Amino acid sequence: MTQGARQPAAASASWRLAIGLARRELRQGARGFRVFLACLWLGVAAIASVGSLSQSLESGLSRDGRALLGGDIDLRLSHRPASDEQLAWLAARSDLSHVTSLRSMARAAGEDRRETRPLLVQLKAVDRAYPLYGTAGLTPDLSLDQALEKQDGTWGIAVEAGVIARLDLQIGDPLRIGEAIYRVAATLVDEPDRAGRGLTFGPTVMLRHAALAESGLLLPGSLVHHHYRLRLAESTAIETFRETLEAAYPEAGW
Repeated sequence: MTQGARQPAAASASWRLAIGLARRELRQGARGFRVFLACLWLGVAAIASVGSLSQSLESGLSRDGRALLGGDIDLRLSHRPASDEQLAWLAARSDLSHVTSLRSMARAAGEDRRETRPLLVQLKAVDRAYPLYGTAGLTPDLSLDQALEKQDGTWGIAVEAGVIARLDLQIGDPLRIGEAIYRVAATLVDEPDRAGRGLTFGPTVMLRHAALAESGLLLPGSLVHHHYRLRLAESTAIETFRETLEAAYPEAGW
């Protein structure tokens, strides 16, 4: 073959190689572009989902924030209650509810329950003003006053379903906590301020302050938390109230 004939053949082979390489790169580029579009779509969907979730949370807090917290303001003290002077100051400026919380062990009472393992529970002592916002749901359908009242010398308590299930209890059964025996009067199915409690290590047992006092658990050094929930008048600005409170009791420690 002459040199002139070889040159067109070489040029043709070069063009075929170039076209083949171009087609391969285009195919790979199309696949890469599809991957890029998929990632872009996922990113936009994730951002939209986060925005929607954030908006839902903000809306829920705005609508139910008082019930979740238990009041307009929650003042917390550990190991010690507020003084009589502080309580009088708060009660004169707001609707006041006192909640005491601590952990303890509970055990099914009775001669046939001696081998029952104890259960760690979260005791929650409430007053008659509780809850300031929301409603405590009980089964059977009782008011909180009915469930927590003292009958025949025994205080009633309302417990979460986990207590009944794990200790094999029924409504009306006795439950020993500390040095006292209580009567399971109801199952606590709705605790309006549960979200404001923070981390807990056991199901809730709700009772009156006087009932908790009989348990013998309120001893010096006990890990007890006191919550003072306040419901302010609609005309009261929370920040203004907070500044006034801090000025009145700068060393309160709450």
